[in-house]
Amino acid sequence: MNFSEWSVGVGKTPLQGGAMLIAACEAVKQHLMPKPNYLRLHPEATPKPIEIEQFCAWTRVQAAELMQSDGKR
Repeated sequence: MNFSEWSVGVGKTPLQGGAMLIAACEAVKQHLMPKPNYLRLHPEATPKPIEIEQFCAWTRVQAAELMQSDGKR
């Protein structure tokens, strides 16, 4: 997943991009991401609690910026 392009795909709006980021945070928190098959091959990719919080903090900031920009269009 390329997080630099989460809202530029065909039909994507900044609001949809923000929602996608929030959902990504929740998926990581619930250990749904990275996918189990990937982790079996790359166990070192299991995120540590601090990494999950850093990722979620970043997604909150980015989602807020996207959602604010949606109102400026």
